[in-house]
Amino acid sequence: MKRWGRFLNGVCVDVVEQDSQPDISPGWEEISPNVGPGVVKEAGGAIAAAAPKPTRLSLGAFWRRFTPAEREVLQNILATGTQAQKNKLNAFRDYLSFNGYVEIPDAYITDSVNAMAAAGVIAAPRASAILATG
Repeated sequence: MKRWGRFLNGVCVDVVEQDSQPDISPGWEEISPNVGPGVVKEAGGAIAAAAPKPTRLSLGAFWRRFTPAEREVLQNILATGTQAQKNKLNAFRDYLSFNGYVEIPDAYITDSVNAMAAAGVIAAPRASAILATG
């Protein structure tokens, strides 16, 4: 089975696996396994290095990356923090629940966890551990 990618303006927008080249729309090219949506074709036709696959975690697995003490601090913020802290933490929790899973890297999640570290809610080295991929 071959892999085919459809490119629009130099960006891979679709990938299919089938024996023959798709004929449903123009722009399909045979691609390697590391090429996927969002990969850019450089001038001259070379494919830019594919971004690493995101790490997908269940909500529970993501929250278990926080220590029990860190989770307790977050719960305490919801109970006794300022309204701005409560709003930010509730927005973060809502964002995490939208898909039913968490994908890292994600700019909003990264910014939020780093903001927790900057505010002293979690230690800076822990932010890196929480956001680790792979």
